[in-house]
Amino acid sequence: MGSTGYPGWGRDFRSMNTEGKKKFIWEHEIGPSHRVVKDTIVGQVYYAVLSNSMATGQNFAIVAPFWIRDDEVIIKTMDESMGPNYYDMPVSYLKLLSPTSSEYAREWREKVLANAKAKAQAKPAGVTYMYTFDKDGKYPAIKTLAQCKKYAKAYADSKGKTVRVIRLQMKGQTPIKADNAWDIKPSRKKGTSPMEEVDKAFDQSRKMIP
Repeated sequence: MGSTGYPGWGRDFRSMNTEGKKKFIWEHEIGPSHRVVKDTIVGQVYYAVLSNSMATGQNFAIVAPFWIRDDEVIIKTMDESMGPNYYDMPVSYLKLLSPTSSEYAREWREKVLANAKAKAQAKPAGVTYMYTFDKDGKYPAIKTLAQCKKYAKAYADSKGKTVRVIRLQMKGQTPIKADNAWDIKPSRKKGTSPMEEVDKAFDQSRKMIP
């Protein structure tokens, strides 16, 4: 399994919801020879437990990072025996996997578990996350990183400058500290992005970070 491009699908794939994207990946990358036991998308990576029901009946994991280049969807599908460098598969999925003799697969499963433990330890009890960026001295409170990056990108394009998205640890409605950040670069000339996209951040969040 390697990287495969699907020209002409970029716009449609981008507009799909999570279930639509999962179905697309199953139809184009997996097929009816394998049954999906459980699957999910975390960020831009598809994780699934598959059953090779037509052969051994063993359950194994696959990892498929995907991205869009122009109007082409690109998917790189790997099974766990290839030792993929993506470890955000839900820990509960590990219980669904069959025993394996692959050293790479065993090591990957251990890293999935270690990654989950590290994340749990890094986030204090009762703390939630909120995402924001500086929009003319105001900071919209946005619940998901994907949505915040979308609005920050529109704002970056409108201003023709790089915008920093910040992840805040929140205790209730109070920001505790920033613990991660992403720089969003503009891709178009200044003033070409519709500001309505940016303003949606305020309409949907209905509140600001203090």
